[in-house]
Amino acid sequence: MNRRIEIGGIAEFGDSSPFCIFVPDWLSKTSSVNTTRSQVRFLSSTRTGRTLAIAADAELHNKLDLASALGQPSLATSSDEELLIAAYSKWNEGCVKYLAGDYSFAIWDDSRKHLFCCRDHLGSRPFYYLWKASKFFFATDPRSIFEISGTAPELNRRKLADMAVFFSDCNYPEETLHSGIVGLPAATWLLVNERGIRQHTYWTPEILPDLVPPRPEDAFEALHHILSQSVENRIGDSRRVAVYFSGGLDSSALAALAATSLARGNHRLHALSSVLPTSHSPKLTDEREFIDEFRAWPNIDIEYISAPGRGPFDGIEDAARFALTPFVTSRTYLYDALEHGATADGDEVVL
Repeated sequence: MNRRIEIGGIAEFGDSSPFCIFVPDWLSKTSSVNTTRSQVRFLSSTRTGRTLAIAADAELHNKLDLASALGQPSLATSSDEELLIAAYSKWNEGCVKYLAGDYSFAIWDDSRKHLFCCRDHLGSRPFYYLWKASKFFFATDPRSIFEISGTAPELNRRKLADMAVFFSDCNYPEETLHSGIVGLPAATWLLVNERGIRQHTYWTPEILPDLVPPRPEDAFEALHHILSQSVENRIGDSRRVAVYFSGGLDSSALAALAATSLARGNHRLHALSSVLPTSHSPKLTDEREFIDEFRAWPNIDIEYISAPGRGPFDGIEDAARFALTPFVTSRTYLYDALEHGATADGDEVVL
């Protein structure tokens, strides 16, 4: 729902046509994927004399600045894929220094005969891969890799054992629960060619003393600016925006900023709040008290979502629910109900 795109592809080295992408069949076989947004985006470019092809799940937040740095202001209104192609064409692997946003992509560089893969700073968009013989399979979902590689899913027992120990799942951070399937870490790029894989971490979080506000009130103002910009980046030009609203500090901050931003375009924010059915009262309580405090805030429509008759064991017999991981939250039924509420309202973006 939040501009997510499912991508996948194969780079076969030593083949005359080494790169291709595909639309995975499983997308049309599961109700949990919004197939209207889960379409592969493919773009090839020869405008610079280089043959480049891209498969991307990307939402860049600095299009104006990026187009300016490229010396091509007109590109500011181009697609994310076109900007990524232009950035790579100009700076090669150094393009990551100029990117800001949520992205996961792979670019085939025909002149250099390699595949450049990259994931954003915080890893908000997934990227998985499998190296098998002379073929490199990649996708934003392991199921796509199984489909095109013909590889049967096999449990990675080491990863499972690692995750069973409290706070120890960092021992094998790139491994997944599927044997052979590797997850590209956040803020990392890969170069893949016939000689193998080269991996590089292009960014690590650090404290820059010059950017630390000298006074607490300055810190609050800086946080407000950063959070406001982040919310506006994700809203973009969308007119129908929703927020999952619990009444807590985090969602309240997002709701307030989003409502203010949308008001400038005369649009309202749809807040979806998970609450217990009224039949549970007064034995059990929920967060209505805190949620209702926000009803006086301008430009917000609050909708209660209660999912009556549903519970944490719904669909437990459905093996497809555990295709990615055996760890499924007991609140999945509530998240499903919230997503249904957003979809029914026609919301384009959910914060």
